Amino acid sequence: NNDNNCLFIIGQVSNSHPQAELVKTLVSWLAHETSGKIYEMASGANAVGAEICEMSAQHNVNQILDSQPESVLLYQAELEDFANSAKARKALQEAQSVVVMSSFASEDVREIADVILPIGLASEVAGSYFNNFMQNQTFTPAAKLQGESKPGWRVLRVLGNLLKVDGFDYETVNQITEQVNKLKVHKAHVKTDCKVHEIQTSDLILHADTAIYDVDMLTRRSQPLQETVHASSGCLSVNPSEAKKYGIENAMSVILNQGENVCHLFANIDDSVPDGSAHVFVHNSTTLNLNTDQLQVTITVGEAI
Repeated sequence: NNDNNCLFIIGQVSNSHPQAELVKTLVSWLAHETSGKIYEMASGANAVGAEICEMSAQHNVNQILDSQPESVLLYQAELEDFANSAKARKALQEAQSVVVMSSFASEDVREIADVILPIGLASEVAGSYFNNFMQNQTFTPAAKLQGESKPGWRVLRVLGNLLKVDGFDYETVNQITEQVNKLKVHKAHVKTDCKVHEIQTSDLILHADTAIYDVDMLTRRSQPLQETVHASSGCLSVNPSEAKKYGIENAMSVILNQGENVCHLFANIDDSVPDGSAHVFVHNSTTLNLNTDQLQVTITVGEAI
């Protein structure tokens, strides 16, 4: 009715779920039936900006990895950022050419990259982000570029010029911002003809989440942030009912099994975890082996510590 102030918020867990398309369609239907509104939180610092610039990928990451690409340009991303790190590693190792633009040259990056181009972090360069409300927020450098690193947009400009691609003739970052501000914001819409893939499960459902300080390569490397209570703790959380079923106690060593993927974690009993599910924080080194697109998991109990 007209007095309904119902608001449906689609967040990180829904966006990264294997059935995200179905979830969004159901939310759209609920909002329509209740005269409610939908608010979708952006997945990534400049996801809104990419959408406004019409840079949304034609294929999702899984489709790109499955296509066995011959050449890959990896921009400020590492294996921890993928839903399926094992698949990403395999695809990158089998690619003929891998160019990595990154602020950190980790062991994994050195292993998979043919060329590493050092670029600055967001705090070291000027730029802009579009927030959830389509507002363009600009920023200036707060620290100096390290070593031989350059602003990412300048490196992309050079690569574009070498490849003789149109549209790579900007001289300053302000020119890019001015051009983006001229673009029109397209009204969002939700498709209602989504494909439904039946998920067969017989044990526990994986509830994968990202801790606030595992969102990118910088926060994962910040020791002060990793020592706070908000950092991921290498725990597997289940509710008291599931804990009793599996004979799990707090702080007990457990093994999370997902086919060939195995993670060694510590148990945490939490009333907020739904029945039939196991909650873990992903996108960190502890759970790097997990595939968040595969929902069925089992638990093997270890010893209490």
